Amino acid sequence: MNIFGVIVAGRMVKTDFRTHKEGEYTTELFDIANVNHIVVFLTGLQPLPPDIGASIFISWPSMEKGMGSMEWSNLGFISNEKPSAIFRVGQYINSLQTHNIFTGSQSLNTEGTKNALIGILLEPLSQIQNKGQTNDQFSAENGQVAAINEFSQKMLRNFVNYVQSFAVSLPKPGQMMASTATEMAEYLPAKSRTLDYGGLLRLRMLLITDREALNGISFVLVRY
Repeated sequence: MNIFGVIVAGRMVKTDFRTHKEGEYTTELFDIANVNHIVVFLTGLQPLPPDIGASIFISWPSMEKGMGSMEWSNLGFISNEKPSAIFRVGQYINSLQTHNIFTGSQSLNTEGTKNALIGILLEPLSQIQNKGQTNDQFSAENGQVAAINEFSQKMLRNFVNYVQSFAVSLPKPGQMMASTATEMAEYLPAKSRTLDYGGLLRLRMLLITDREALNGISFVLVRY
């Protein structure tokens, strides 16, 4: 009996889940390298047992550990009260914690990582909800860190580009005459408004959060 179904946009509905043992189901999705979202749903032919939900997982073969080794990422869940859900799958395989839980799904005929397995595990709803709170907190914390890092990197690049626009080319020390100088260097005027106290404080904070972004970049201040 086809209890579960999967939809990939533009394709036929898949309901051919294999049962590996009680409460464990998998189906293979082909050529999903460019798929960003899938829909998993209950077909309605048979409801789930009371107080039981279906945790949804996705897996690609582990290229580092060999084609027979599977790594599972938790997407979310569906239940009688929430019989369908849309899941983002494009970036999950590298960002979520993996769970090696399906015991009978090691044999998979795939070409590289173009194909994936969708796994469903029946669990008590209380256990699923507790696990979901942990995953939500983990995702939120990592999302905030990623956003801060991205913001600081973009701000720092813009700041450096802006400061570089004030740079002037002058002879290196010891070569005072520009007409006879053989080596020139980039200098930044110390009176430039970009180097006021507030600007330096902002630069200091950026250096603290993203020092690697300034590797290889240096300025010499000169008063004139």
